[in-house]
This record gives sequence, C-alpha cells and structure tokens, in this order.
Amino acid sequence: MLYAICAVLIFVIMFTSIFCIRNSFAISITEKMRMYGMLASVGATKKQIKKSVIYEAMLLRMCSVYQLEFYQD
Repeated sequence: MLYAICAVLIFVIMFTSIFCIRNSFAISITEKMRMYGMLASVGATKKQIKKSVIYEAMLLRMCSVYQLEFYQD
C-alpha cells in the first residue's frame, strides 16, 4: 500500500513538473513570435529558426537541471 501511494505521488510530481516546463517553454515561444517573424523577414530559413528554438529549449532544460541539483544540496 505504501509503495502504491509513493508511486502515485511520484507520478503527480513528474506530471506537474513536465507541465510547468512545457508551459514556460510555450510562453517563451509565444512572446518571441514577433522576433521569429523578423528573423524570417530578413532571410532566416525555417531550419535556422527551428535550431534557435531547440537551442533555447536546451538552455531552459539545463537551467532546470542545475536548479534541481542546487536545491538538493
């Protein structure tokens, strides 16, 4: 019974964490849509813009991992 409760708690924590990270990334992209439009208008390809978005996502992920490690110590 205790293992089931722990499993449910872990699932809830993981789900909310993933949802929060996804939400912050979605907000970031929504705020930067104008910038992406300007990049496209000056000649940036879709591949270059996609690479920029992926790079930003990697930075957000690294920051969240760093914070997680920082608060656990």
